[in-house]
Amino acid sequence: MKLSALILISLAMVLPVQASTITFDMTGVLGPLESGIDPLNLAGDSFEFTGTIDQNAIPVATDTGSATYDVSGDVQLTMRGLTFTSGDASLTIMDSSTGPDYMMFTFTLSDYGFTPFIAASLSLPEGTLTGTAPQDFWATVGSDSSVSYFLIGDSSFISGSYGLSGIAQMTGDGMPASGVPEPGSIALMAGGLLAVVWKVRGRRKSRAN
Repeated sequence: MKLSALILISLAMVLPVQASTITFDMTGVLGPLESGIDPLNLAGDSFEFTGTIDQNAIPVATDTGSATYDVSGDVQLTMRGLTFTSGDASLTIMDSSTGPDYMMFTFTLSDYGFTPFIAASLSLPEGTLTGTAPQDFWATVGSDSSVSYFLIGDSSFISGSYGLSGIAQMTGDGMPASGVPEPGSIALMAGGLLAVVWKVRGRRKSRAN
């Protein structure tokens, strides 16, 4: 076997496979109504909110302890047997140094003839998140979590804000990002392989002589 082929096979063996996506899922109950109006009497209804994001997504904005991402795929909100879809969602991850961590979603629904803008803020127990990248976690959302809607009509504007309760989680489809070796580790691996190559070549030259 050629040494170049050996190097490629060895690198493939030592480098882990990275997950391509992380799935977000929250199930819970909407309410109570905290401000505004509830024209569809949604307070007290159960819901499910799902979506996916690239595990290695690059943030579009950052601040101290937070990062905001565009969610490349659709997110879906299911209530009362109806599924609403949005393709313009954004996600903000906040890893607080003290107190609760937060995840915030904003998106616009465009099904069934109306287009409300939705903003959801999920309060997570302190220490749930490690950094501001998409990551695996499971948590019960805190009592200060909320979701608000804003609906602008031709000649009217209505809005409302609800509390919410439930379970939120993110789950990757492969090895978590923490399993990816640092660049320095990769360099050490490559250096070791090169040392083996030079040693083997030296032995071949010695035998030839």
